[in-house]
Amino acid sequence: TDCPIGWFASLSGSSECTPCAVGRFRDSSSNTCIDCPVGTFASSTGSAHCTDCQAGWFAALPGSSECAPCAAGKFRDNSTFGCSNCPPGTHTPKEGSAECIDCQVGWFAASPGSRECAPCAGGTRSVDSTECARCAAGTF
Repeated sequence: TDCPIGWFASLSGSSECTPCAVGRFRDSSSNTCIDCPVGTFASSTGSAHCTDCQAGWFAALPGSSECAPCAAGKFRDNSTFGCSNCPPGTHTPKEGSAECIDCQVGWFAASPGSRECAPCAGGTRSVDSTECARCAAGTF
């Protein structure tokens, strides 16, 4: 029996069709259900395709039924499957970020994966937003 896409015949020669489970799909090129690839998900049974996770969210394992948000200090744009640490000089305070935010003038984030920037101490200034350096004599 030919089952509709998103469904499959659980027994060979059976006329009964069963929907693919969540996290799996069946398109017209296959006779069986297949796990959604990493970075995609299928949240309902009987799926004909998987959906890409939105930016800031990820599906780390094949066969995912949902995406999870990247942790604070991490981001995911649509060019990668997993979350990446914000580079030094940037931060993101919330989960599910698609990009990192530059530290404002006078603040810094020395480590990758920062959730927040810290202010430079009095008598210092930020250098590339990654560290603070003493101000030159006669300046502050």
